[in-house]
Amino acid sequence: MGKPFKWVSCGKFGCWAITSGGLAYFRVGVTGSNHGGDSWVNTGGSFKQLDTGVRGEVYAVDDAGQVYTREGVTENLPYGTKWSKFGNMLFSHVSVGEKSVVAAASNGYDYWLDIP
Repeated sequence: MGKPFKWVSCGKFGCWAITSGGLAYFRVGVTGSNHGGDSWVNTGGSFKQLDTGVRGEVYAVDDAGQVYTREGVTENLPYGTKWSKFGNMLFSHVSVGEKSVVAAASNGYDYWLDIP
């Protein structure tokens, strides 16, 4: 790919990465027998951090602190269809758990967001 990553997260359907320039990519073809996968897909958006969970959900934070979620993620389309803004609060970091997302706000507080 030729671009260094500043963030990587692997979940149920595969691995996501953010380049040093903030571009979000998904690694296609990662399996138990093909650990390196086949190719990278640019999913659009510009982010500083992201995380993916055990059910395939993906949340990302942009440079302004807005949180986005990836819609349309399924086993057949593991990189989904589009990024959608999630809420109105500003955060510096998100971490996806089994049933909730923990988000660190710029005011120093942590918030637990239920996964729909």
